[in-house]
Amino acid sequence: MGAHASVPILRVAIYLLTALLLVSTVSALGLQTLHAATTTTKPVTAKIVVSPSTVAKLARAGRGTPSSPYVISLGTVNAKGYTYGILIENVRNVVIEDTKVLSPAKDGIHIVNSSNIVLKHVAVSNTESGSGIYIQGSSNVTIVDSSITGSGWWGVGAINSSNIELARDVVSYNLADGVFMYNVKGVVIDDLRAVANGKKGVYMISCSNIVVRNLYVEGSRDGDSLKLQKCSNILVDGAKLIKAKYWNLCLMGAKNAVVENVYTTGAGWDGIYVGASMNVTIKHCRFVRDTYKGVFIELSKNVTVLSNFIEPGMDVGVNMKGYCMNIVIANNTIVNAGNSGIRVQEGAKVLNLVISGNTVLNSSVSGIDIASAAINVVIRNNTIARNHDDGIYIYTGSSNVAIEYNNISYNGKIGIRIKKGVTNVVIEHNVIAHNKQWAIYIEPGASHIVVKYNEILFNGMHPQAYDDSGATWYGNVWSDYSGKGLYTIAGAAHAVDLKPRALHHAKTVTVSSTATTSTKITVTRSVSTASTASTATASSTTTRTSSTTAATSTRRTTVLTTTAVATVTKTVTIARAAPSASYAWAIVIGVCIAIAIGAAVAIARR
Repeated sequence: MGAHASVPILRVAIYLLTALLLVSTVSALGLQTLHAATTTTKPVTAKIVVSPSTVAKLARAGRGTPSSPYVISLGTVNAKGYTYGILIENVRNVVIEDTKVLSPAKDGIHIVNSSNIVLKHVAVSNTESGSGIYIQGSSNVTIVDSSITGSGWWGVGAINSSNIELARDVVSYNLADGVFMYNVKGVVIDDLRAVANGKKGVYMISCSNIVVRNLYVEGSRDGDSLKLQKCSNILVDGAKLIKAKYWNLCLMGAKNAVVENVYTTGAGWDGIYVGASMNVTIKHCRFVRDTYKGVFIELSKNVTVLSNFIEPGMDVGVNMKGYCMNIVIANNTIVNAGNSGIRVQEGAKVLNLVISGNTVLNSSVSGIDIASAAINVVIRNNTIARNHDDGIYIYTGSSNVAIEYNNISYNGKIGIRIKKGVTNVVIEHNVIAHNKQWAIYIEPGASHIVVKYNEILFNGMHPQAYDDSGATWYGNVWSDYSGKGLYTIAGAAHAVDLKPRALHHAKTVTVSSTATTSTKITVTRSVSTASTASTATASSTTTRTSSTTAATSTRRTTVLTTTAVATVTKTVTIARAAPSASYAWAIVIGVCIAIAIGAAVAIARR
């Protein structure tokens, strides 16, 4: 009897325990939902709201027209506890000046759906998670003589806007980029300083009609100094880019760009990277001791590198990688490269390459290193000297190569080396002197090689050239030719110079061990409309023209009137009421308890 009596009691206990678990689960869900309901997205608040209904009240001057904009001076705006310090929405023709914004939760100044806005003598600091100044869906916005520091994200951010101008501003110590812009048409940046920002100094994506002048960027801690991605119609004129973690200047997917009067140094990667871009001119720049390459060109076409001074770090002066087409490298000075001075990288393919008028000195490998297939190549009027290995190196797969009117002297190994599988090469009118080994070395398997009218003087080997492929030689001056008979070339092909010439008078070939350049980095204050075109043309085996035009971006002038400073403090709170659910959940919990007790009593009566 006692055993049978214990069964209902056990059942009651089990049902009660189940009921309690059900109640606790439902209660937990109810409390979570209630918490979510009462802690939905925090209300958006702004210490100051500049809107159609408030702008006239806030203004100390002006009528809100283009010629007489509203002028608002706010003094110090302590936005602690507010989403934004200043919210500017749906207004036009407004100047905010002499204002300091401190410590908002998100953006210091948030501009949306507005036009003809000027921020002058504005300072924003210590935003918790947003940008110092954020612009969205707006046009004709100018930020001048202002500073943005210590923001929790971008210093200045602009999205889906047009005609944005920054002049004489400082953006520093921001968590992400100093300046970030996406889908902005018409950008002018003049005399901007971006220092010690957490990611990039200045970063633009899908922007167009860009003018950057007098830019100073230093210490971009996790990015590039200046990065322009999928941008078009670009002029960068005058910049100092220092110690970026990656590239000092990056053009990725860019079209129609001119970069001039730029100084870069100390990049963790390369001075300038040009990737998947077209119609790019880089001229009158100085690339000094960036860690790897001075100029890196990859998967690009119509690129001109003109009249630059390049002293790279441990890698190449000018490097080409991937498929590139229509490349001109002209009138540059390249010294002390940690690898080669100019290189077509292994695995690359370059179509239509002109290397003309350059001075390449003291490279750790070769002066000019065509280490992969290049087709239609002109190497003309260069001074290539005192490089550790070869002066010029042409690798397997290259064809239609003209090497002419160069001074190739005092190199550590060979003046010109032609590898097997190279076809259609003309070597003419060069001075090839004082190289430690052969003046010219042609491997077996090269074909259709012509060597004519060169001055081949005082190189380390005798005979001074080596040929395993049977090139055609004639009309060359040989410093060791006696003046009688043919000149025999070393090598298995038993080649000879059919019309050798003797050196009839002493000739001294001198090359400085260092090089200087008169390239000048200019800094100007003008932000006027600019249009620049650069054309480089070379013709011999290849004729190629590259022209680049930077489109214009027009600067606006806004009439400012200044009178006494007025401080206005206005609080606007936009909040959503959270739905209350406490009574509903109390009823649900009560019903569950009642059901559990009723079930337990019914079982006990059986």
